This record gives sequence, structure tokens and C-alpha cells, in this order.
Amino acid sequence: MNLGIVMLWFIVFLTIFLEGNPQPATMISPQAEIAWRWAEIATAIGGGIVGLIFTVKIIRNN
Repeated sequence: MNLGIVMLWFIVFLTIFLEGNPQPATMISPQAEIAWRWAEIATAIGGGIVGLIFTVKIIRNN
């Protein structure tokens, strides 16, 4: 149970850290900016799914 909570907070921290970084692809080209935004959307969706799975596992273990 404790490992699940640690993993969940690690994912949350990693997501905040990655989202807080300046965007390196904004000044390269419009295609790179579009790709960067799609990557951010995919990261947010994937992080939400992983966080939901960990949350359900933690709740079921209790």
C-alpha cells in the first residue's frame, strides 16, 4: 500500500515537473509546436489513466 502511494506521488511530481519546464519546441517550427502540444495532451491522458489505476488499486487494498 505504501509503495502505491509513493508511486502515485512520484507520478504527480514528475507530471508537475515536466509541465513546468519551458517548451523547447515553440520556436523551432509550427509543426514542432503542434507535435509538442499533442505530446502534452497524450502525456496528460496517459498520466490520468495511470493515476486512476493506482488510485483504484490503493482504494481496493484498503
